[in-house]
Amino acid sequence: SDAVSEDADFFAQGLDSLGAYRMFSRIMRNLDLGPNASEVPGNVCFEYPNIRTLATYLYALRTGTAHTKRSELDEMQALIDRYGTFSEQVVAEPGLPRVVLLTGATGSLGAHIVGALLQIPEVEKIICLNRGEDPQARTTKSLRARGLDVASERIVSFSADLTRPDFGLDPSVLAGVNLVIHNAWSVNFNMGVTSFENHIQGARNLLDFSFRSNARFFFVSSVSAAVRSGSVVRESHLRHLTDAQQMGYARSKLVAERLCHNAHLAGLDARVLRVGQIVGDTRQGQWNATEAIPLMIRSAVSMGALPKLNDTLNWLPIDVVARVVAELCHSREHRDVYHVVNPKSFNWSADLLPMLRNAGLDFEPVTPQEWLERLASSDPDPAVNPTIKLLEFFKTKNAVSHRGPAVKFETDTTERERQTLRT
Repeated sequence: SDAVSEDADFFAQGLDSLGAYRMFSRIMRNLDLGPNASEVPGNVCFEYPNIRTLATYLYALRTGTAHTKRSELDEMQALIDRYGTFSEQVVAEPGLPRVVLLTGATGSLGAHIVGALLQIPEVEKIICLNRGEDPQARTTKSLRARGLDVASERIVSFSADLTRPDFGLDPSVLAGVNLVIHNAWSVNFNMGVTSFENHIQGARNLLDFSFRSNARFFFVSSVSAAVRSGSVVRESHLRHLTDAQQMGYARSKLVAERLCHNAHLAGLDARVLRVGQIVGDTRQGQWNATEAIPLMIRSAVSMGALPKLNDTLNWLPIDVVARVVAELCHSREHRDVYHVVNPKSFNWSADLLPMLRNAGLDFEPVTPQEWLERLASSDPDPAVNPTIKLLEFFKTKNAVSHRGPAVKFETDTTERERQTLRT
């Protein structure tokens, strides 16, 4: 195989959480790191995600020399500086969606967005940009797995590289696009913000394409990008890089939001959709098993325990989220930011845990700290115990313990425009 550059990000090269765990195990087994070996964290490959930074850290640990790492906030600003400058341009009114370019159609939300767009007669074509070979088959497989229409002739798929300005495609295949929905993003809560650079670069290229094509641009962001901005989060752009949750995923979403805001100031109709926690659809109840909440709930089986949390939850079924996204994209109203979250809430301990028990799960409710201790001492093999993959996230990202007051996300703008969210 081709040699990997010393600066190439491990995760951009295809490393996953299981591979990162195996790398950590080999480092601890094969390298003599001296008396400081115990300081190596289990997520070391996420903290130092390329050969150069990892080697520098391990050498400093072995020799006892000083080592400093650039802060995540500095990394965020560097990415904004690199990808977030746009020259002012005159862009014609895109009009209502006719030809839609969608990324992330092979994921759960993307597949449901395709299904929702097919319900809009004016949408003539949905162009899905996928990674890898046989893109049409991958889109079809994703739709079929979720019980959605796979026979529509309005769906076409291409294999694309979003890090290239032309996506590696002949420009003719994207002719007529007047709506871009950027939904593809790595859902990995362990990676640092620099490991999302390929995604941020892809967002920039899609924004540039939208300028060239006179297309409206929608970015599917996350409430995690704004959760630290105050007790009430407005449907507006954020002022501070510290507004994002303290994990690379949330920070990368905020960086991309900044790109959208800067593109909007330069003349593009660019909008942000901050999506809250998504649960299974209303028909089949399918929920992505690799997400944090399903992995936490899975610990009821693997560990026989769930944490007692005082969390206020405003989850939405995935097909409902998709309908809201499609409706907003079809709206003539121009807003900068929308919150696609449930206006109605419920409580983790008072409501969800009893529901899980009534559904047949047998578990012991324990304090968040005890749950973390049990998780830390559980089977370390992610293939057997997948919840262990997010141990560092649950420990260090305030995902379980030391939570502050509930944050309210305003939905007034979204509710005013979209009937689905009001029902």
